[in-house]
Amino acid sequence: MPTASLQQAIGILLLVGSALLVAKLCHDGLWRRYRVFFLYFAFRIPNSVWPLVVSTASPVYFWLWLITSPICLVFYVLVVVESYRLILEKYHGLETMGRWAMYAATGVSVFISVLALLPHITPAMPQSSRVLGYEFALERGVDFSLVVFILLMLVFLGRFPIPLSRNVIVHAAIFSLYFLSAELGVLLHVLWGMKLSAEVSLFLSGASLICVGGWLWLLNPAGETAPARLPVFGSGDEQRILLQLETVNTALLRASRKI
Repeated sequence: MPTASLQQAIGILLLVGSALLVAKLCHDGLWRRYRVFFLYFAFRIPNSVWPLVVSTASPVYFWLWLITSPICLVFYVLVVVESYRLILEKYHGLETMGRWAMYAATGVSVFISVLALLPHITPAMPQSSRVLGYEFALERGVDFSLVVFILLMLVFLGRFPIPLSRNVIVHAAIFSLYFLSAELGVLLHVLWGMKLSAEVSLFLSGASLICVGGWLWLLNPAGETAPARLPVFGSGDEQRILLQLETVNTALLRASRKI
């Protein structure tokens, strides 16, 4: 099957999978707990339709992409924050500190990315090229900070034996794969150029389809009460490690009340 036809087939499957995931979250009542995640996939349904019906050569395609791309970035940030909140819902001090640290890191990363772009913006540059430049700078800044934060979150889960529900672990693991695979595709595109754009796009769509299938298969109401725990790397008594975590959390809560 030609790459273009395969890409279109995966795009249609992704659209169907997104609709089924939204319906499943509604039916199981999980949308209340994973609210931002639910809204993101509800947004993905119309956002997956227009690329299938609008020609890439049309100016409408450019403007729709320009409008929807920042919305996707905002959703990415909020889904990561929501995942982090679910993981640390019993450690409010750590959750608050981590959330604001991520917001600050994202802002700094975007600022540096835009600053690095400014020398390449010239008065003779077409307006559309300027807009694209700023859009890509914004995307690079947000994506870089989210990649770092997701990796830190995975390291944290591998270091501290926090008891979590199976759904939270499944959701955090699949979303990490979902987002990091997309960033790997972007990196491949940057390293090997436009000649691999079709293959990169196919890779991204295939990885997204696998992740959507994982959410459909593994997220369920029973998983909210089923306990689970990731393998912990490193030595040490679990109770002692959790006590240290609780001590840090209490100190952060006291500090936040004084601010």
